[in-house]
Amino acid sequence: MAMLSRAVWGILRGRNRDDRRRSPEPERRQVEFSQTPPADPVVLDPVEPREPPEIEELLVMADVELAEKQEQLDELDRRYREAVRDQRRLEEENSRLRGRLTTVYRGLVPEEVTPARDLPVTAESPSHAAELARLHLADHLSLPVEACVQLDKIDNVPGSRTWGENAWRGFLALHAYGEALAAQENPGNFRAWCENSHHPHVWPPNAKKLAMSESKTVGRSGRMSAKRMFPVDRAYDPSGAVFMEAHLKIGVGRGTLLPRVYFVADRGTAKVYVGYFGPHRNVPNTLT
Repeated sequence: MAMLSRAVWGILRGRNRDDRRRSPEPERRQVEFSQTPPADPVVLDPVEPREPPEIEELLVMADVELAEKQEQLDELDRRYREAVRDQRRLEEENSRLRGRLTTVYRGLVPEEVTPARDLPVTAESPSHAAELARLHLADHLSLPVEACVQLDKIDNVPGSRTWGENAWRGFLALHAYGEALAAQENPGNFRAWCENSHHPHVWPPNAKKLAMSESKTVGRSGRMSAKRMFPVDRAYDPSGAVFMEAHLKIGVGRGTLLPRVYFVADRGTAKVYVGYFGPHRNVPNTLT
């Protein structure tokens, strides 16, 4: 009985195997995806942008207002220049009157008063100031061409006119000091003369406008000291160059283009020798 059961089980397994071989494979369904063709691009006619009439009117009004403001600025600039000239004249007159008052007080009124020289009132730029100095002040002020360095650079900055006026005023002061040396007076150094002479062309002797010496740091620095070796007339020094540290500060504030005037004075020749007139950046110190 057991053998019969195994035989029947074997027949059934074989039949199942044959059935699996004869059964057809399931159909593979193919799915087609529909694609919509791309639409033709829409071509628009070019439209030139146009400004609304209101904007055009506003632009015209803005141009007119800008022109009016520029005219006002030019007028204010003109008035400022006139005010500076008037201030210079008043300062000169005030200094002259103080000098006369001092002379009268001391009982030293001269019998004859030498008329003042007819000199230009101001200069339009640093270069112009140098030209005027060589033209009008050469008897007691030496300003060689080689002492003027990079004046074209400082001529083209916004403050150049003010610097020109200040430079001319400084040259007048140095020339007047040379006249004092020629008169066999004992004016002291340039700072003392500015403080005590009451001359109409004195230079402000405060630290912001005048330095009679450099700092100890500059003096100990070989590099900085070499920057202050400037050309000089051989009548003053046969070598043609000397160390200069006294200088006028033509421009006040911070900046490498601020003009400086370095000079030495000589009682023997009754002259002041300018060795350098140019931007501050060429004579650096501990702050530059």
